[in-house]
Amino acid sequence: MANNVTTRIAFVCNEQAMDLVNQWFAKIDTDPHASVTSLLDVAKEDITWDWMLENIGSKYCYVDTVWDNCVRVVSAWDWPEHFVQWMTEEILVIDPDARLEVEYEDECPNFIGYHIFTALGNTGSFLDSDQIEAMIRREVPALEELEEGSDEYYDMLWEHSNDICNNWQERGLDILVGR
Repeated sequence: MANNVTTRIAFVCNEQAMDLVNQWFAKIDTDPHASVTSLLDVAKEDITWDWMLENIGSKYCYVDTVWDNCVRVVSAWDWPEHFVQWMTEEILVIDPDARLEVEYEDECPNFIGYHIFTALGNTGSFLDSDQIEAMIRREVPALEELEEGSDEYYDMLWEHSNDICNNWQERGLDILVGR
């Protein structure tokens, strides 16, 4: 079984570009958990594992939730970087000043990250599981008092991981976009 990766994508674009985004997700919204492949011009029989990795960036990828100017997708093993790049390219045709702000995390979490996509390309950062644990240890000094590897240690690590990881992603995006 694959680890799920949750990716949140915020669209910062003009009204015309947002109309395109709304058309995409209106198309998908009729089918809960629809694959993002339904937005691309590809025959179902051509959608293979290799095609998904090359064009989407993960084994599978479906839309979980759409709200305001955001979408949350769920994918397997990795975040759908190629799919986000495709959306960016389509949006930039309409709005050259648009950007997509992306946050993603593996469910374990084996990795987390954030990126922005603009006409200048994409940039961002990610942390692997060792880096995530080190960051949480810096933020939660009480972990130092527990035996590393104990149930108490992992319970406390897990208890703080979501907030600390989300704060790291938000700070990183804020710095990238100058908020």
